[in-house]
Amino acid sequence: MRKLILAVLFCFIFSYAYAGFWYVVTPENKVIMRSDGKPSDKDLGEEGNFAVYSDSDILPGLADYKGKKIVEHVKTATEIAKENTIKEQIAEEDLIQAEIRSLAITSLKAKGVNLKTDK
Repeated sequence: MRKLILAVLFCFIFSYAYAGFWYVVTPENKVIMRSDGKPSDKDLGEEGNFAVYSDSDILPGLADYKGKKIVEHVKTATEIAKENTIKEQIAEEDLIQAEIRSLAITSLKAKGVNLKTDK
């Protein structure tokens, strides 16, 4: 009995691991949702969205609908440039925050404040 239960459990896990997904796609071919089961009319909405089944396991934000298939999104040069700009802005903000901290510590020390976090 124990072997039977283990066999059934193994089959369930194996079949689930290789199961595909349903994706909800907009009329503009943008993937907006992924589901284990077929989406209902309510899930599709009234905007002309449609459902596509695929063996692919891709998160909606990383998926595209091309050639009647769900495929992994390939970043465009514009998207890469935008990401690089954001990274540069974050690096600048980090530099500014470090400088502000340094100036504040120097100012407080000049006023005779003993800081425990001065490292």
